[in-house]
Amino acid sequence: MRNTIALLGALVLVLAACGGGDSGANSLPGADDNPDVAGACLAGDPDCQDIGDPNADPGVPSDATDEPITPSSSLTVSQVLAAGSIDGSFVVSGFLFVDAEGNAVLCDLVLESYPPQCGGDSIAVAGEIPFLDELTTDQGLHWSDGPVELEGTFDGTTFTIG
Repeated sequence: MRNTIALLGALVLVLAACGGGDSGANSLPGADDNPDVAGACLAGDPDCQDIGDPNADPGVPSDATDEPITPSSSLTVSQVLAAGSIDGSFVVSGFLFVDAEGNAVLCDLVLESYPPQCGGDSIAVAGEIPFLDELTTDQGLHWSDGPVELEGTFDGTTFTIG
């Protein structure tokens, strides 16, 4: 009986210590004024992607002008559409879909159906797709299981590989 009471008392102490209350990082002075930063990175951390101003429009470069832009890395489909005019060849990243007639589109998102469907912004793709035989195929549709990068040019409507 004595062991049961001692065990019950220890259990109550453990539960009280682990239970509610405002302990830990949020009990620091001024913690209520700070947003939750779990998973945040320090600027310049090589394991993080520094993305700049989180409130900036991702489709418009911070130094946007009416002049065409020349990107230095891959752009998303929505960034290409927002830029409208891009000089020369560049790389765009997205999910590739090719229908039975050979019509190709590059999409920002994949809708989870089967076979999957293009979602979000999309751009028509012209030219020979060098890795068509590597795409997943079913019901006459070919699609990439992950984002692919294509290099080419954009005339405001169609992305041409090449």
